[in-house]
Amino acid sequence: MNLRPELGILETWVTRVGETLDAPVFQEGTFIYRQMTAPHVAFLKAVRGVQSLHSLCALASKGLFIDCGTITRCLFDCNSEIYFLLESYPSVSEDVSKFVQHFVSTSLVGETDGVPPVASKKVHAARARLLEQRVEFGESFGGMRRSYEALCLYVHADYPAVMEIYGGRCGEYKFHMSGVPSQRARRYNRKLWME
Repeated sequence: MNLRPELGILETWVTRVGETLDAPVFQEGTFIYRQMTAPHVAFLKAVRGVQSLHSLCALASKGLFIDCGTITRCLFDCNSEIYFLLESYPSVSEDVSKFVQHFVSTSLVGETDGVPPVASKKVHAARARLLEQRVEFGESFGGMRRSYEALCLYVHADYPAVMEIYGGRCGEYKFHMSGVPSQRARRYNRKLWME
């Protein structure tokens, strides 16, 4: 599957954003940023988002649809978190500070115990406020929460998501754990996840 040119452009743009930040340093067997700020976290979320888009292309072409849903949820989360982190930048709210602290606490180096995550509803509210310019806040927030919760079934391997990979020729039904072989299903899901 050819990657769309827009993905290369997006990757170049994210790389340029990264060049405006200090470079990571090698410490205790891994690379880290010496100081983690909201722009650093937003940049890392964008990096993960672009990497996820590359993954989505590869997964869709192989018929790995559950993983497409998981990656789509990751993209949704990264996008919402970037809005949240930069909504009032250069001002940094208490919730943004907590988000950055929690993000750093997940590091392999210098772990900070007991830093709770910021509630996803607070993160989604930032994006809903941006969309409020076009749609009423309650409507945009409700739509975002429904999308978020629908994609949870892929992340948490809920029953309907797992059953999507069951099927085959009549009498030869099975779970297609290495990817759904049906070209029709692949075309349908490629459109669903890629367009």
